[in-house]
Amino acid sequence: MATFDRSILAYVPSLEAAHALVTNNPKFDSFLSEFQTVAAQHQKDDIYRVTLVHRHTEVALDHRIMDFKQTLQTFPLHDSAQDIHGYPIRPKSLVLHEGQWKPYEYEFGASDDSSDSTFLARVQEMIKHHGLEYVGLRRYSPTDPEELEITASGGISVKVPWNSLLETKFSYQQLVWAFPSGQPKNYRCSCRDTGSSTNPNHNHINQP
Repeated sequence: MATFDRSILAYVPSLEAAHALVTNNPKFDSFLSEFQTVAAQHQKDDIYRVTLVHRHTEVALDHRIMDFKQTLQTFPLHDSAQDIHGYPIRPKSLVLHEGQWKPYEYEFGASDDSSDSTFLARVQEMIKHHGLEYVGLRRYSPTDPEELEITASGGISVKVPWNSLLETKFSYQQLVWAFPSGQPKNYRCSCRDTGSSTNPNHNHINQP
């Protein structure tokens, strides 16, 4: 897998743009069905989930997007950095770009993707076959609860456990599709106070 390529952040779109392109593709549902089968065959259904490739805010030149479990935010890291204060980091979210899987979000953990190459190559073929763009992969644990990711001012996203009451409080898009042990789980994303470019808390890129 390719190392961190800062230019990939210019390719990653806003939530609105990615959601429109992906969910309006009539082949997306068949891709999800095929992914569920392939992930189970490769025993990766408890490791990888399908994600809508997007970002919430601009990223400074000396920063990367880090997933700190309950928050997602930019963090100062050189392109070659492999750890934070001695604790190893690894790719969390991957996007397929120019024929390669490239990381655009990171998390704490030792990198152990040596056994993933066959699976990643298979998913790459599937994405190409279905003509999809902005569909990527994201690491997760099958014990992760269904969540709503809320982005407020400052570009920091906070993850809260999902419940039906949130559905009436937030406008959201489905963000991630997971199939741990064959049981579907969904993860959602909302932009709070970021409805227009005239809003001083506007964080999303490529948004009208």
